[in-house]
Amino acid sequence: MDKLEAGMRGGQEPILEVRVELLDSEPEIWRRLEIRGSMALEQVHLVLQTAFGWDDSHLLRFTCADPFARLRPVNGKIPEVLQWLPGQECEDPDDRPEEDCSLDQLVALGAGAAFYEYDFGDSWLQRLDLVSRCPFDEDSAPQPTAAWFRKS
Repeated sequence: MDKLEAGMRGGQEPILEVRVELLDSEPEIWRRLEIRGSMALEQVHLVLQTAFGWDDSHLLRFTCADPFARLRPVNGKIPEVLQWLPGQECEDPDDRPEEDCSLDQLVALGAGAAFYEYDFGDSWLQRLDLVSRCPFDEDSAPQPTAAWFRKS
């Protein structure tokens, strides 16, 4: 199965419990969210904006690997990190529109993790780690609340 088809395994939509950490923050700042796996990245962006109290006024991107990690050459070339951007910001032929990828697909490509960079000037980088996956159930649908955590 192609990793981009991961969002609908078994024909049942998953609910993803995701731990989102703002990297390089002191003290550690993170949130634990429950999000439908089928949610497009453009909507995940809005969830993250709300969860962290940001105002959606900067550029952003999602990646399936740490965009700042040193990459090893493959066949003599440094591979590009796949990135998903708002559709109107896709200029490079390798850029992918965020509305074409779901959260479940992104974490599958990143082997259970993904990254969200917001504000390219200050580079607020968040790591999204898949904590658990459960089938969607109307009786236990994600609630529009989240726990806010700040470790001191």
